[in-house]
Amino acid sequence: MAFWIFLSALMAVVWLLDGLRLRKRSKALPLLPRAEPEAAPDMHFILRPGVILDESTRRAAAAYAQVHDLNVLVLLPAGLPAAEALLNCQAVNPEDFRRERIASARCSGEAILVRSTVLERLEEDYSPPQTAVDFARLADHLKKFAGTSMDLVIVPWLKASPRGPRELGALMEFVFGGLARPVMIMQLLLVSLGLVLIPIAGPLAFLSYHLQPLLALGGTPVQSRGLLRFSIFRIFYDLHSFFHARKDQTADRKKILEESRVQYQQLLAAGTAPFFEAARPDCPICGSKRLKTAISSRDWIQFKPGVFKLSRCLDCAHLFQNPRLSIAGLNFYYKDFYDGLGKERTDTIFGRGKGPYVARAHMLKGQAQPRRWLDVGAGHGHFCCIARDQWPGVSFDGLDLNQGVLDAAKFGWIDRAFCGLFPDLAESLAKEGAYDVISMSHYLEHTRDPENEIAAAAKILPAGGHLMIELPDPESRFGRWFGSFWMPWFQPQHQHMLSARNLEQLLRKHSFETLTWHRGEAHHPVDFVFSLGLILNALAPPPDMPWRKPANLIQRLWNKLLIPLCLPLILLARILDKILAPLCRRPGWANSYRVLARRVA
Repeated sequence: MAFWIFLSALMAVVWLLDGLRLRKRSKALPLLPRAEPEAAPDMHFILRPGVILDESTRRAAAAYAQVHDLNVLVLLPAGLPAAEALLNCQAVNPEDFRRERIASARCSGEAILVRSTVLERLEEDYSPPQTAVDFARLADHLKKFAGTSMDLVIVPWLKASPRGPRELGALMEFVFGGLARPVMIMQLLLVSLGLVLIPIAGPLAFLSYHLQPLLALGGTPVQSRGLLRFSIFRIFYDLHSFFHARKDQTADRKKILEESRVQYQQLLAAGTAPFFEAARPDCPICGSKRLKTAISSRDWIQFKPGVFKLSRCLDCAHLFQNPRLSIAGLNFYYKDFYDGLGKERTDTIFGRGKGPYVARAHMLKGQAQPRRWLDVGAGHGHFCCIARDQWPGVSFDGLDLNQGVLDAAKFGWIDRAFCGLFPDLAESLAKEGAYDVISMSHYLEHTRDPENEIAAAAKILPAGGHLMIELPDPESRFGRWFGSFWMPWFQPQHQHMLSARNLEQLLRKHSFETLTWHRGEAHHPVDFVFSLGLILNALAPPPDMPWRKPANLIQRLWNKLLIPLCLPLILLARILDKILAPLCRRPGWANSYRVLARRVA
């Protein structure tokens, strides 16, 4: 009982503080002033079905975009239903939205002004929005193209178009992903049962929960409709939204899932044996044959079949996947992770929090003055996009194997995209002789031969050029504590776990001298929450995976109940990560490390 009293009291405080946080956001939304100049011919309007924008609104929006130098402007109506207005404030932060290159734009509005230059780059990615989720998805996608030239504005005289009963629930699922329903279940249980069963703290939590919308939206430019009614009867509104919250699975997505299931059945027809090479008898770093299996794991994220082992060299302590994946295995296990079915999820994860990207870019301050920078393992281009603010005027190129790097070039996050294996492209890149910085952030551990990658960097960089590398630290105590559920083991994708000592040896071997080490500074405080997430994932695997048998009704029910029941544990794990972070920022505890090296003649 003591725990539930504490949890109720904590949530009462959290809801009030969150209400104040959301109030700052709602007050930061600007109002569109009236204006009469004609709309520029290069400005186009994308409307929700049933929305009609009169000429005066179009002119006012165009004038606002012209004055503020905007390429994209989202028009939000005054008088949005309170639940939808609250969700908008939770999804988008207007205070930072304009200046942040990467920020969520998953909001529900009525229209979007888009300049021709952006609309032309959008190409086949564009289709007129039919629902609130379509609108939010399009706005979020446009942010990638527009970056710091996109903003939001409230049109005081624009009325909200009618919303279908299922739209808010689907929008919540899109904004918060798989956490929408679990969080709602926990909130509703805590509020309803706490009112009756938990003395003092329960009623306080109930009151705080219902006051939050008033605190967040009352007396702000949002002017939400039915705010008082929604605040009083919030629990009933949220129950209604909960029963209508479902994944926005269009007929197209269902068709893709069915087609993927057929493909995976064909790929798995011969089992998993073709996806592995023969086990290696010696260490790839020192050649020792004294090997021991250190980690045996399954795929705790995608749940593709197979058992994956990491061998430890008893002489140099190098950890490597053994047997390693074959080329067919790499293709199979990477399929639908960074692109395809997993693209949206991965892009969302990479887009959360710019801190690590800024820290990596900042490492070169005072050490180099780059002109052209190549990011190897660029993924979807998030690092290069953020690093532009740290290094204005520098040309950033990206190299990767997946489609994401090509999308990054389309968004304008990188100047040029190279799709392929780094060692294979090294010779042609070296002929240009132009790069003075190469970065590899959480890339080397994915490669089949890290030494070849470092040799390729040495081939491209001139004397005095810089190489920045960030890797998981296999010496972290968390790896021993959490075993195969420690996220940085990340099987089956991570093939080599280089210690700082072994990496330094490889760097020296290929004419690099190390300048700066970040052993504690590179720590990401997520070990407890990520490991718990993998354990829960193992207990309740995602139900719609085309390489697995379809989940039955009992499995789906278990999947939906487990996370809500464990949310207090997830909250506790997150608190532990935050509290212990200062203690973990040192060698032997930190989960990552970073090094800056310089090429010598």
